[in-house]
Amino acid sequence: MNIGYYIKSSRKKNKLTQEKLAELVDLSIKHIQNVEANKYLLSLDKFVEICNVLNVTPNYLLQDDVEQAKEEQFAVKKAAVKKHKQRELKIMCNLLDEIMSDGLQEDE
Repeated sequence: MNIGYYIKSSRKKNKLTQEKLAELVDLSIKHIQNVEANKYLLSLDKFVEICNVLNVTPNYLLQDDVEQAKEEQFAVKKAAVKKHKQRELKIMCNLLDEIMSDGLQEDE
């Protein structure tokens, strides 16, 4: 999780000190420091407040988490596929081809 990195980067782009950000979102300076160091998480309401103060979207602050989740999902799928024998994989591929061709014919 790199939310802290993006908060710190955005805070600096907005020329805000940790003290000023803490004041604007009603948190302690120590809390902001720990968030930026990825030691603390934010409550949802404070997360939204920080997004508003820094003029960034939640997606911007969460971008690494989204990528990490995609990579984890891919790894799980890859591991599941590796469990099956080659013959089973061919059957699954044929089944998927069949399903997809049926779906395409229904769309026409």
